[in-house]
Amino acid sequence: MHLFLRTLGLSLFLGLSPAGFAFAQSIQFEVGGIYFETLSNDAIVIAGDNKYSGSIVIPDSVTYDEVKYPVKQIKANAFKDCTEMTDITFPNTLTFIGATSFWNCSGLTEVVLPSTVQTINTEAFLNCANLTSVTLSESLTFLGSNAFFGCKNLARVICPRQTPPNQFGYNKSGFDSKHFENVTLYVPFGSKNNYANYTPMGLNLYPPYWSFQNIVEFGDIKDGEAYNQDFSVTSKVRYTRYFKNTNWQPLYVPFAIPVDTLTNHKLELAFLNPTSGDEEATVEFVIAVSGLSKPNTPYMIKAGEPCDVVLNFPSVATEATIDNSINCTSSTQKFTFVGTSNGVTGEDMYNNSFYAMAGGMLCLPQDNTVFLKPQRWYMKVENLDGTPAQQAATIRFVVSEEEVEDAPTAIETVDSKTATDDAFYNIEGRRTATPAQTGLFIHQGKILLIRK
Repeated sequence: MHLFLRTLGLSLFLGLSPAGFAFAQSIQFEVGGIYFETLSNDAIVIAGDNKYSGSIVIPDSVTYDEVKYPVKQIKANAFKDCTEMTDITFPNTLTFIGATSFWNCSGLTEVVLPSTVQTINTEAFLNCANLTSVTLSESLTFLGSNAFFGCKNLARVICPRQTPPNQFGYNKSGFDSKHFENVTLYVPFGSKNNYANYTPMGLNLYPPYWSFQNIVEFGDIKDGEAYNQDFSVTSKVRYTRYFKNTNWQPLYVPFAIPVDTLTNHKLELAFLNPTSGDEEATVEFVIAVSGLSKPNTPYMIKAGEPCDVVLNFPSVATEATIDNSINCTSSTQKFTFVGTSNGVTGEDMYNNSFYAMAGGMLCLPQDNTVFLKPQRWYMKVENLDGTPAQQAATIRFVVSEEEVEDAPTAIETVDSKTATDDAFYNIEGRRTATPAQTGLFIHQGKILLIRK
């Protein structure tokens, strides 16, 4: 950390306050290659001795002389003409982006603002010629004139607000129909008309300032229907699901879910316990009592009674939809739970011996007609030594209300009533040939005791 300037007296903070002037002590210092200036009890990012380049990460806070300052603002001209800067990560404390602060940063291709940003000032991202994607802030209330003017390759703008932020200016506002007619605007469900018909500050001299030709709504997610979103954003989400029974069912969605919201609707959420078993196969889920679920993660969900549920989340984190997996292991096998946003064909389910939830149990398909709907997960079993795993026809699992550290972890029962082959299954659920050893086995739905 290097102190390079200390001033006392009248300071002019360009673009930081309508008042413009403040009597205060201003300390300028450098931390990790980024230059800062103190403003009251906060820190602001300023231009440095040399142009910023490469990948820039602005921290949430910096410490100087044993005093910790949250980083809340980026000063006017801070990154102006930093053409060698390739990307930037903003702090989650940021509220203000000053005028011309990223003017002509031609190396930037994507800008993702944290949800805390309230103001983007005049010409902040002017002439960022290679910028293709912008994610605005849910808290954004003001967008200055020409904020993104000259971003000729801009293809996508994501705005998580239900209504557009105010804009200042006439036909050269932050976004206007004349210069951004080929850009696709993504907005939360139910807000398309708010953007299509918006004219800021009562000005009617020009067409509506957010009249993008292509406006796409996101965040309306229905269980069992394919949902594809290639960006991450915090916004309003509506989730619709029909529970036809009270069995545990698979859950795989691209957004975080507050557990207390589910509890208020008499729903339970359970997560996989990855703790390894000893000599027994391990498949256990634990009921969540608080916190947030993770997006794109396999979970279990259960209703207290059959019902239609529409859950409205005013502001949750939604990630790009991807296939993602989690797993747990026993001493000999690995159980992998793979979530899918688009579903799996019956042929793939059958040929790959993927287990799916049915009737509150994990079932192995007996033919290629059983397909997996979107927003579900399937389970596959592998031997740790690389040899082919022996498959049980049906696996029932444990759902525990205990803490993970204290909970039992084991397959509860194996039920082979749906098996159509002549195989034997041991009580751990592993498929085997005619057993050579003694013990209990399941064969065609019957428990057999083999003696030698």
